[in-house]
Amino acid sequence: MSWVSNRLGNCTQKILSKYVLLKQGTDLHTSMLPQVLIDLYFREYDYMDQVKQNIDLYRDRLDTMLNSIQTYFPKETQYSLPKGGMFVWVELPEHLDAGVLLEQTLKKRRCLCSRFCFLSKRWW
Repeated sequence: MSWVSNRLGNCTQKILSKYVLLKQGTDLHTSMLPQVLIDLYFREYDYMDQVKQNIDLYRDRLDTMLNSIQTYFPKETQYSLPKGGMFVWVELPEHLDAGVLLEQTLKKRRCLCSRFCFLSKRWW
């Protein structure tokens, strides 16, 4: 609703309530055109081939990431071997600052997420 308040901030409550109803309707039901287009796409193209290509692409990226951790990170570094998903959980040695690593990765147009982005059982 921040989009609504930023762009329609001066409208009356009556107009805003109508807009909210309209927005809820569009959120709950995809219009017919995108549904027809995706149906045609699935009938025309082998989307599973694209899925397989993506799996290969991300497998290569994962292998590169894990090899880089093994090669460049301190030996005390612990990390997960993912069974799915998009993330590798890395625990750096106590003397290293993940904030410095984040700055370095951003300079190379890469990113990492700190533990604060995730719910970790170690927080409980």
